[in-house]
Amino acid sequence: RFHLRRMHALATKIKRWYLLRRDVKEYQRKLRIYQMARRIQRLFRGMKGRELANLKRFQLMAARAIQKNCRRYFVRRDRAFQLCLYHKMFFLAARKIQKLIRKVLAV
Repeated sequence: RFHLRRMHALATKIKRWYLLRRDVKEYQRKLRIYQMARRIQRLFRGMKGRELANLKRFQLMAARAIQKNCRRYFVRRDRAFQLCLYHKMFFLAARKIQKLIRKVLAV
């Protein structure tokens, strides 16, 4: 009788060990699936984040290019106006000098 109780206790121990190992394996399998799902989500979100960052970078570059071109245009426009005034001043001065020289040569 004692032998049977001992065998039953050992069989129960083996059965519990087997069930525990089976549950651990099942848990590890589910955990691996969840880890893979999280990895896929992380990669996808990273890809989407990089796409969004590239779009923002492109928009920023475009805005900079537009602003740069506008500033260049304003500088060229202002510079052209200043050159126009500068030339006008020199032309007036040249006309005065020519008038004076012609007066001197006419005498």
